[in-house]
Amino acid sequence: MNCWKSGADNLKEVVELFEAGLELYRKKEWDKAEAYFQNVLKLKADDGPSKAFLLRIKELRETELPAEWDGVFVMKKK
Repeated sequence: MNCWKSGADNLKEVVELFEAGLELYRKKEWDKAEAYFQNVLKLKADDGPSKAFLLRIKELRETELPAEWDGVFVMKKK
């Protein structure tokens, strides 16, 4: 029995996990969002968007955001 999922199944799961993480990110639920993005990386270690959102979460945890924050991330350094 092959332990690897087919590429299509794997991609579908990656997309579903990422979308769930993104929804939680927009709600400022950092811990839950972080867990979803980490799970994406378990399936697709080179997923750039998940890596980027994990870095954003790290920065945003230390930032006071307005109540009406819309999920937009503004880079302050390069």
